Amino acid sequence: MPEDTLTPLLERAAQIADGPAVRTMVLLGSLSRGEATAWSDIDIERWVESGTPALGTVPRFLDGRLLAISTNTVDDVFAQLELPDQALWAVPAYRTMRVLVDRRGDAAKMAAIVARFSWEALRPKADRFVSLNTAKSAEFVLKIRAAGERRDEWAALHAAGSLIGRCARIMSVARGTFITTENEYYRVVCEASGERWAGAFREAFALDGAYDAFAQADAACRLFAETARLVDDRLAAEARDVVGRTLALVHA
Repeated sequence: MPEDTLTPLLERAAQIADGPAVRTMVLLGSLSRGEATAWSDIDIERWVESGTPALGTVPRFLDGRLLAISTNTVDDVFAQLELPDQALWAVPAYRTMRVLVDRRGDAAKMAAIVARFSWEALRPKADRFVSLNTAKSAEFVLKIRAAGERRDEWAALHAAGSLIGRCARIMSVARGTFITTENEYYRVVCEASGERWAGAFREAFALDGAYDAFAQADAACRLFAETARLVDDRLAAEARDVVGRTLALVHA
């Protein structure tokens, strides 16, 4: 999108999003990266003080583009960088953000932090995240088994969808895979996780064959088994015990 067209559009969007409690406003997404298509929205994030009443803004169209405005407290924005599953998304986003308003220098501070961000500093937290969430995901294997016994396809599909999403999240953290855009999320996780995991992921989504709900749910269980295999060295003893007992059900 030409700059002479984009700038006036962003000025109008910023006027709509601004308010007395707003300290910072940044443009995120494809427009900020210079990769916008005709379908790209105007993704504005505004930062406010902690304790500020919720600022809800209904999406609207502005010159044919959807204007989506989100609100976070300044503390929550910076806290993302300490949480492995959130940092994978936040760091690329803030590295390419376009600053619209920066009344107290929050955006400048963020830009400096993400420029020197190192995943290795989060590695211990990432390992704990992987261990805990792999163990917690066992619940959905049990839900799938219960749904199968009842022949409840809706319950099976819901549990399978939850398990697939959790496996992708676990692997993104295990591999430290930064996500520039949600459009590439599955692709980059599959590439980082290897051909065998990617094949199990595709199977769980029924991309490589026709399945009924129960076959797809079983495929999600196999994806969990492959995920557990790849992250076994990250699992604490208690988590490994839970996962081991669950895998016995997968292979039963």
